[in-house]
Amino acid sequence: MLSGLRGDEGTPQTLRLILAGKSGSGKSATGNSILGRRVFESKLSARPVTQAFQQGRRAWAGRELQVIDTPDILSRWAAPQGTAQGVGEAGACSWPGPHAVLLVTQLGRFTEEDQRVARRLEEVFGAGVLARTVLVFTRKEDLDGGSLGTYLQETDNRALAELDVVCSRRHCGFNNKGDGAEQEAQLRELMRHVEGVLWENEGRAYSPPAAPQPRAAPRESWGLWRPGSEEGCGDQAWLQGLRRILKEPEQTGRQLPPSAPM
Repeated sequence: MLSGLRGDEGTPQTLRLILAGKSGSGKSATGNSILGRRVFESKLSARPVTQAFQQGRRAWAGRELQVIDTPDILSRWAAPQGTAQGVGEAGACSWPGPHAVLLVTQLGRFTEEDQRVARRLEEVFGAGVLARTVLVFTRKEDLDGGSLGTYLQETDNRALAELDVVCSRRHCGFNNKGDGAEQEAQLRELMRHVEGVLWENEGRAYSPPAAPQPRAAPRESWGLWRPGSEEGCGDQAWLQGLRRILKEPEQTGRQLPPSAPM
């Protein structure tokens, strides 16, 4: 339980959780479920809805959760005017990294595009980021009461099965249309996995590399890199946008929604 970590020396009281995933995966809706209220715009659209980095906060079980919704990491995203250029310059400055990454994908629809998102996360954050990643499957209701663990063990999608292993089998399902009790249970399951990440890393946040990462050889990465790929063109701007919102000062006098009971 998170209560076992609370108050331990070096244990963070604010947990930074980054939502990542392809457009249409349900990132924003999942963020709203975690926060317990509508903060991020979420709707069915033929075009990406999330165009900028956004954050929401809530108190939960004696901690503050800072949830960051992100634009599609695969898009050619441009940095806002006035931001510095270059991941190396950015990495040299101290900034609060995430405690965990939530890779959101839709149940039954893990595609090549989802694989590219995971590979891009490795490229932007370094190969160690997947060890801090929880796989979050939206549309859990499609299991019709079945077990997500069993689904992942029996899937014939080899890339998904391999990614689940690389992520230490940290996975959970979300029904973003569920009622309050169901959403609270989902959040507890998610935070159980985040607790595991914290325990393995002694409560420390993840520190992204100070320079762009070289592409991993196939045997060094969970996925196979495609030679000649143009991925990476927008990595610097994406990381700068993330850093900018993570460094935003907290609003004075901000009122957080009440904490959920333990």
